[in-house]
Amino acid sequence: MGYRIKLREESNFWQGLYNEIIKNCSTPEERRVALLRNCYDDSFERYKRFLNVRDDSFTGMKVLDVGCGPTCGLIGFKNCEKYGLDHLLDVYRMIGFPLNEHGVTYINARGEDTGLPEGEFDRILCVNALDHVDNLKKCIREFSRLLKNGGELLAQIGFHEKPTETEPIVMRHDVLLRYARINGLQPLEIKLVDQSSYLNEYRYYYRFRKLS
Repeated sequence: MGYRIKLREESNFWQGLYNEIIKNCSTPEERRVALLRNCYDDSFERYKRFLNVRDDSFTGMKVLDVGCGPTCGLIGFKNCEKYGLDHLLDVYRMIGFPLNEHGVTYINARGEDTGLPEGEFDRILCVNALDHVDNLKKCIREFSRLLKNGGELLAQIGFHEKPTETEPIVMRHDVLLRYARINGLQPLEIKLVDQSSYLNEYRYYYRFRKLS
């Protein structure tokens, strides 16, 4: 029952965002343009700000965005291979998000068990997604498995006081750091990037490197 509620709530959120983005559009082409503009003007800009990166920060790299959502924060990064992983891709397509126009290879899977080969990625990004997973320990282990030696995990993580239907993980710095260290991920940087009084949430930037 819990998963069904979570799926419903997540689907309702993205349907609401879709409706907000296209509310002034009268044709399919206008909707398409508005949705793509949102990727560039909102999601991509937030990724750069939250993860402290530039357009060209991943040049020559293979990059995976875990919990990518349908608004494609990866879209504007230059000269890299872009992969997005999310278990709600069928929902996003059904709602009407133009995933096939993002220049991203999408993978329908959960962060806990991606089914992808070991050591595939130079960078893993995870923006506002780790508190949405069902098993944080398994996710961190999987991230480490997927990273090349010397690869990095860049994450923006929400810390809130109580679990919700869509955010069941109440994050703690000590727990996150323990899971990272036992999986060979060395913390390089931690900083507060946003505080929302409305959501009663703090968002932190974490940067880890996989030890060789």
